[in-house]
Amino acid sequence: MAWPNILIMLAQASTGLIETFWIARLGTDALAGMALVFPVVMMVQMIANGAIGRRDLLGDRACARGGRRDEADALVLHAVIINVASGLGISLVMLAFGRPVYRALGGAGGELEAALVYSNVVFGGNVLFWLLNGLAAVIRGTGNMIMPAAVICAGVIFLVLFLPC
Repeated sequence: MAWPNILIMLAQASTGLIETFWIARLGTDALAGMALVFPVVMMVQMIANGAIGRRDLLGDRACARGGRRDEADALVLHAVIINVASGLGISLVMLAFGRPVYRALGGAGGELEAALVYSNVVFGGNVLFWLLNGLAAVIRGTGNMIMPAAVICAGVIFLVLFLPC
């Protein structure tokens, strides 16, 4: 059951490296801007991947094993609501207060502007990331580890193909 998770982590790490390669080609300001956004993005990803998703997974597994379909459906609905609300809340905060956050992290001038451009793109789609992780946790909760890994890896392939754009 571990190999699909290892595959996901490898795919996501590879994406980070490939993304860094393409952004570095835009210049030092762009690369420095990405470096300012990186800690915030990693924190958000770890919260979405672990803290929220694991609770959904465990609750869904408990209800699915007990044959309580109504409770499992309610947990899925709550997982969707929690993940959409969390993703939307973080997006709104970062879109509204990105400049002071990145300035506090040491950003100024061109790298600050590049950080805001990058951050606005990343956090503009943050809700989808949270929803993906929440639903993947629910599917993993049913014991199916391969489907979420396949969907996430397919998304990574799509992202890598369109990164130069």
